[in-house]
Amino acid sequence: MPKNQMPNQTPDQIPDRTPERMPDWEKFLRDRLELPRMQERRDDRMIRELADHLEDRYREARLEGASPEQAEAAAMESLGDLQLANGDLVAAEPARLAALGTRWARSQEDRARGRGGAWTRIADFARDLRLSVRVLARRRLFSLAVVLVLAVGIGGTSAMFTLVDSVLLSPLPFNDQDRLLSVSHTAPKIGFDDAGQCAAWHYTYEADSRTLERLGMYEVGSVAVTGAGDPEAVAALFVTSGVLDTLALVPELGRTVLLTDEGPQAAPVVLLTSHYWRTRFGGDRAVIGRLLEVDGTRHEIVGVVPDDIAALGERPDLILPLRADKSALYVGNIGYGAVARLRAGVTLNQVAEELQRLLPSAWERYPGGPIATAEDVRAFSVVVVPLKQRLVGESASLLWVLLAGVGLVLLVACANAANLFLVRTADKRTEMALRRAIGASALRVRWEYIKESLILSLAAGLLGMALAALGLKALVAVAPVQLPRIQEVSLSPLVLLTTFAISLVAGLAIGLLPALRAGRLGAGEALVGGCSRGALKGSSQRFQSTVAIAQVALILVLLIASGLMFRSFQKLGQVEPGFGKPENVQTLRLYIPPDEVPEIEDAALVFETIARRLEQVPGVDGVALATAIPMDGNNNVNAFYAESSSKEGAGRGVIKRHKWVGGEFFSVMQIPIVAGREIEWQDVQNRLPTAVVSASLAREYWGSPEAAIGQRIAARPEPPFWYQVVGVAGDVRDDGISQEALSMVYWPQVARGFWNGTSADSILAWRDNGFAIRSNRVGDSRFLGELERAIWEINPQLPLLQSATLPELMARSIASTSFLTQLLAVASGLALLLGLAGVYGLVSNSVSQQSQELGIRMAFGASARDIQVLVLRQGLVILVAGVLLGLGLTLGLRNAMGHLLFGVSPSDPVTVAMASVSLALVVLAACYFPARRAAAVDPMDVVRAN
Repeated sequence: MPKNQMPNQTPDQIPDRTPERMPDWEKFLRDRLELPRMQERRDDRMIRELADHLEDRYREARLEGASPEQAEAAAMESLGDLQLANGDLVAAEPARLAALGTRWARSQEDRARGRGGAWTRIADFARDLRLSVRVLARRRLFSLAVVLVLAVGIGGTSAMFTLVDSVLLSPLPFNDQDRLLSVSHTAPKIGFDDAGQCAAWHYTYEADSRTLERLGMYEVGSVAVTGAGDPEAVAALFVTSGVLDTLALVPELGRTVLLTDEGPQAAPVVLLTSHYWRTRFGGDRAVIGRLLEVDGTRHEIVGVVPDDIAALGERPDLILPLRADKSALYVGNIGYGAVARLRAGVTLNQVAEELQRLLPSAWERYPGGPIATAEDVRAFSVVVVPLKQRLVGESASLLWVLLAGVGLVLLVACANAANLFLVRTADKRTEMALRRAIGASALRVRWEYIKESLILSLAAGLLGMALAALGLKALVAVAPVQLPRIQEVSLSPLVLLTTFAISLVAGLAIGLLPALRAGRLGAGEALVGGCSRGALKGSSQRFQSTVAIAQVALILVLLIASGLMFRSFQKLGQVEPGFGKPENVQTLRLYIPPDEVPEIEDAALVFETIARRLEQVPGVDGVALATAIPMDGNNNVNAFYAESSSKEGAGRGVIKRHKWVGGEFFSVMQIPIVAGREIEWQDVQNRLPTAVVSASLAREYWGSPEAAIGQRIAARPEPPFWYQVVGVAGDVRDDGISQEALSMVYWPQVARGFWNGTSADSILAWRDNGFAIRSNRVGDSRFLGELERAIWEINPQLPLLQSATLPELMARSIASTSFLTQLLAVASGLALLLGLAGVYGLVSNSVSQQSQELGIRMAFGASARDIQVLVLRQGLVILVAGVLLGLGLTLGLRNAMGHLLFGVSPSDPVTVAMASVSLALVVLAACYFPARRAAAVDPMDVVRAN
């Protein structure tokens, strides 16, 4: 008999002893379970342990006689639902981590106690906090609600405070900023509200002032960088040598602008700002001495200056000398910026008095020009203010209003959290009474409440910081470009410290009342009915109602403020700008440098040629040419004289806005001609002394547009060179939708005998002009490229210095109003949601407390409607009191927002009524559902319970 054959077995009955191939259970599990990578490779150990379990179950099934397929199915069945198993394994990881964290914390506490002394108290304090965190973690819904509500308020306040801090509170990035001044001039009697600075005034003060240590003048503009591929338009800052010295900016490389660079014959030099140096030249330190072609002229790069210079306005790429020929200067060409540094020990008033005394000598030192009469000299006043005040301007009131708005949201959030904690107080009364009964002091009991509120508020502060960082990106993205120092916005240490302080104060505030009430809890209350759950009566209920009333009042203030801004924005949208169909207008701006076209008349011809070529681009209906397109920010103000007029003092010059336009400007812009005709290309080409005035100017000087036709006007007094008024155009809001239309004088693009001291045949034209292209293709991504290529066909060295659609220019002019409207709408919306939750929670909690009373009322015959009215009455009292208080608070909006509104009174009855009604609907809706629940109480359940 063969060795391995059993008795009575044939060879066919002998079992197959070939080793059975086991399924790869580890691969099976990895393919089906989605375990994250865990610490210490615990996921791998879990897989191996489960694989061993499946293998054991498989072997057991095979030994019991199951086929391989049946054994595999039995093993899988023992594992159960794979998705459920996966969830259990993943959930086990944080629980394990929490346990490890708890053990580590205990070990640290024990180690601290072992050191004795103050460390024992620290260890006890840490243990106290840890236990409170564990308690709060068990009440997830309550804790999450408090943290989220507070985080919204803290995050919004922190983000807005960051903006205020960066723009208003943080010092300028210059040394001794308290000694830095802005110098400008005003002459309201002749039409100058803000004349800025001019070269004649600047050089007079620079030579004779004894109160100023240094003085500089600057202008923001654009230049073309050419000679290396397509021409590039970059932002530039033109400065006199005193600007960088006044600001005490030390160059990173090379030198600054010198006095010798200001002369008209000086070698052309340029400085790079740090960011342009890094982006275009890769931070190459050998850049000094290289040549850069700017506006067609090769400039030597002589230095690199810090980006701090951007604090003067828009961030420039290049710094160029502001040149002037002192032999040809006169008082005119105003509008420059000016910075100055005080001498030590000198006051602001002393500077203003000295400069006012020096002002008339500018006319003596630099005679001539369009502003030259003795009366004009007396009309001007010097304005000296701190530089920061000048740069911030009207943005301060805008930002303070926004900060107040989000501050109200924070107060509403704190009120909500306080009410939640009062409800939490009811749940803890039994526990706290028992603590008092076994010997806990009142201080210890109070600490239990303060501790929880502080933990949750600090957690909310951390989440609020994250929300603030996200909100800040959104704020910067939608902030108007006019907002100064916007590029400096960041979460500074001061902001983080402020956020921490806000969190602490909020935590103390919301935990204070529960703590005070708990401290008065008698030790015997643990043994009597006074400690029953939900027994919130007396002062707690009154406080909750008071908080709810305050919430309603604050929400109403926000709703009215938001409504006023929305109404202003709505009014602005209804304003007629003075031109038609702006959605079909694309604007461009070009500059023709002298090195490209030396003669000014030839430059004017190039502009006309470009306009003709642009008209040939497919889809173009017309092209307007002017020194300034409405609302593009470019303007020119000069003297204006009328030969005859019924206006008193008309023979004396006043300052008016001036534009030089090509033919068909009014037709293309769809500015109506109310009398006469417009300036035509024939007037430009033949140098005809014709002019068009605005309707408001015509009425001011001659009584009516019709009477202005044929009148003669000039821009210089002695001897005058007269232009004949051939047309009167409709008024245009040239400075923006929110600004009143200005009196305007339109001259031909090429004018003769314009300035004092020039002959009748001398030509005036401008090297930078704007184009307005009317087409139904505006907005087409390819259209702007076709326009650019058409320009380069005429001259390939001319980049587009500015390009925007007319609606974009209009939107920029009301960007501040839009910005304020959007943010106040968000703030009021958040406050409304928080208020809805607060009132609902208050009334709902009140219904829960009064369920016994309400049931008894119904048992004695009260109907469901009576119960609903009873509950709604509570909400109605809160609503009425809150609205009355809110209306009183809105009186402060008159001063805070009056100058930010357009066409709307701060006490606009429509806005107040709509805000009040909207709030009433929300509050009543918040009360309705608890009232409905109260009406559904079964009185028999209440009777049986008693």
